[in-house]
Amino acid sequence: MVSDEEEDSPSEKDAIKKDTRWFTLSTEAVLEKLKTTRDGLSSSEIAKRLQRFGPNKLKEPPKPSALLEFLGQFTSPPVLMLIVAMIILGALSFLTSEKYWTDMVVIFIVIFLNATMGYIQENKAEKAIESLKRMTAPKVRVVRDGDVQVIESEDVVPGDMLSLEEGDKVPADARVVESVALEVDESMLTGETVPVRKDTEAVTDTKAQIADRTNMVFMGTIVTRGRGSAGVTGTGMGTEMGKIASEVSGEDEETPLQKKIEGLSKQIALLAVGAVIVLFIIRMLVNTGTVSTGNKVIESFLLSVSLAVAIIPEGLPIVMLVTLAVGMQIMAKRNALVRKLPAVETLGSTTVICSDKTGTLTKNQMTVKEMWVGGQDLSVTGDGYDPEGQILCSQEECKEVDTTRPALVHALRTMVLCNDSHLMKKEDKWTVVGDPTEGSLLVLSQKAGASASTIHHALPRCGERVFDPTRKMMTTVHIDSHKQVAYIKGAPEVMIDIAAKTFEGDQVVALTPELKERLLKVNSAYADKAFRVLALGMKELTGSEDIESEDFEKGLTLIGLVGIVDPVRKDAKDAIQVALSAGIKVVMITGDQKATAKSVAKQLGILKTKLRKQKEDEAVLTGAEIDEMSEEEFADIVEGISVYARVSPDHKMKIIKALQAKGQVVAMTGDGVNDAPALRASDIGIAMGKGGTDVAREASDMVLTDDKFSSIVGAIEEGRRIFDNIRKFIRYQLSTNMGAILLLFTATLALPGIIPMYPVQVLWVNLMIDGPPAIALGLEPMTQDLMKRKPRSPKESILSPRLMRGIFFNGLCMGLAAVILFWWGIRNYENDPAHTQTLTFTGFVMFQMINVYNCRSMTRSVLGLKTNRFLVVAVV
Repeated sequence: MVSDEEEDSPSEKDAIKKDTRWFTLSTEAVLEKLKTTRDGLSSSEIAKRLQRFGPNKLKEPPKPSALLEFLGQFTSPPVLMLIVAMIILGALSFLTSEKYWTDMVVIFIVIFLNATMGYIQENKAEKAIESLKRMTAPKVRVVRDGDVQVIESEDVVPGDMLSLEEGDKVPADARVVESVALEVDESMLTGETVPVRKDTEAVTDTKAQIADRTNMVFMGTIVTRGRGSAGVTGTGMGTEMGKIASEVSGEDEETPLQKKIEGLSKQIALLAVGAVIVLFIIRMLVNTGTVSTGNKVIESFLLSVSLAVAIIPEGLPIVMLVTLAVGMQIMAKRNALVRKLPAVETLGSTTVICSDKTGTLTKNQMTVKEMWVGGQDLSVTGDGYDPEGQILCSQEECKEVDTTRPALVHALRTMVLCNDSHLMKKEDKWTVVGDPTEGSLLVLSQKAGASASTIHHALPRCGERVFDPTRKMMTTVHIDSHKQVAYIKGAPEVMIDIAAKTFEGDQVVALTPELKERLLKVNSAYADKAFRVLALGMKELTGSEDIESEDFEKGLTLIGLVGIVDPVRKDAKDAIQVALSAGIKVVMITGDQKATAKSVAKQLGILKTKLRKQKEDEAVLTGAEIDEMSEEEFADIVEGISVYARVSPDHKMKIIKALQAKGQVVAMTGDGVNDAPALRASDIGIAMGKGGTDVAREASDMVLTDDKFSSIVGAIEEGRRIFDNIRKFIRYQLSTNMGAILLLFTATLALPGIIPMYPVQVLWVNLMIDGPPAIALGLEPMTQDLMKRKPRSPKESILSPRLMRGIFFNGLCMGLAAVILFWWGIRNYENDPAHTQTLTFTGFVMFQMINVYNCRSMTRSVLGLKTNRFLVVAVV
């Protein structure tokens, strides 16, 4: 580790910043030039380099100034129409004896207020989305002060030592200093779809292209296999990615719903133009002979402008943006970060949730509870990652276990050596950096008094074959004195099948069919207890074996079986019941054995058969059984399956496609590299924020910060609330517009004497009376029956027939009531048209305040709804 007192000279600083041929140097030369070591930088040195080189991020394109953003509020078609009307009124004031300065000034004030509100709300929405982006920023493992630490990718500095594992997204350009079967997908930089194997050897060609720099990893690329460490040589704009992507688009993706609303606004604008022309002509014809031509034109123009203002829902896009942004913030508080806006509206349509078991439906505090080693049944005390506990013999006559017995010694070695996770204590709390299952094995080794560092030092790793879903095993090779030994862990049924020997007491004996049968029974008994079962094995090597050979692990010596339990989450059990009552099917997907999966599913209440005559086993399917079926056969039964056991990521794709072919809207969870295709293919891809890989998070629509199933159900609930509220304020605004249109047309045809409401009055109704209450409707709390309804069809239009009927009925009632008021005013205040107009305007506003409460629900009385304090303030 670099000393706190060491300082870089200016020339060395420049060398770190400008050198672009790190690939030509040896690893030792790279470390020396970077002024770092394999133990990483010290805390004080990191602070200096962060100050010197800045944060590790690409420069974003310059945003328009606040003034330009504000002026952009005046460019929408509705506002432009009002500006034109305002200019015409000004011209009429100059050219005629009539003065319309008051109307013009009021229109300007209202337009200005609308622009100000829009600017403020869009700014808030943008900041909310930016804060969510920061929360989903990838994390990275680095070695600092000799320890592995998890930090924000922005905090990486040149000289940092990256700790890379399968599934990681490389945060900066770096020179590989250690590689164990390390492979990286560089397609985003080079276009090559095949992952590149990385090693530590210097590249002699000084002009080697990116694809040929086999000892370098680059920002934005993905580790697809193996592990390694690398010294950071470039960050931010000093990376290859920084050179290529000097500008990154900062535009936010519009949701289909936003596009529909924009399309609706455009259609309404065209309708407004047509209606204005029709009304102008009708007004001119109706008023023939009653007033002078000049006044007739002016009055007809004013009425037409009033109609245009009445038709166009000016505040609709603003309310939409605010509702979505606030909804995303609420989801974030409920531990669900929405990365892609379309997910917000798709959530409300979800019909099936396909969830991983470990960490999502269970606590992800894996704990070894039982072991079968050397023909002996052992139990383990203690829970979670705290290494307090003992290994006890299950038989009554034997309580204390001798940890020096050969079988148990080799079992503990396998747990420590065939393991890429780390156990660490932080603020009096033990945590695992890496896979929780591997972490539970490290905890057990500590309970047995086996020091991981001592074992690693005594048996250094010299080879590795990483776990993959096909083999269902992980193997590491170690030097033991003058020989090599492979330690293996994996799926029991696979390892028992390929094993040649096993431990019986302290002796290694041939694995006879009888012993195999006994081991399979132990495995089955553990699975019935909902244990995740791992087999442990070893194999002495001659040194001539090919570690990549399919037969490498065959003939191993089976050491024993380990039963690991992960308790179910109570909140998950409750959330599953909420989902089921909402008409959402919950499907559990796990790599565990069928018996284990069934046991956990029963505890959670997932294993509910679709048909009364259906047996439990008919609702549980394994990956092997899926492989034996044709697509048609699987599609016929997929809707009746509640649990999938022993599946690989490839099976997830088959499950998604089969469910989608049946018209289901599927939410799928995932955390690994191989889960990325399934996350993209699903309607809602949900990645794990704690235990997931960067690749999974990049492919997802939503990230769970707590990895809990209850957060998924909470997000669906919030998605339904948002969509409900969008419909509420659309109903409110469009019914207002319809009422105003009805008033203006009826007054023109039946009562042609005076204009019922001037443009400024209609504008005030649309922007101020419609605006704040509509925003408040977007914040309406969820109703009690929200999660008791069936999921909404994704094909259902936002303007459903039921909503259209509500808009029509509300608009008709308000329009007719306003017409009656207008008619009564003319009859009683014949010589005072201003009184009649004021009466009509005030009445229409009061109808609106009643209407906004009416729009809170389509089915329930407002007296039975929770109080919306925002709406109360808006109405007041």
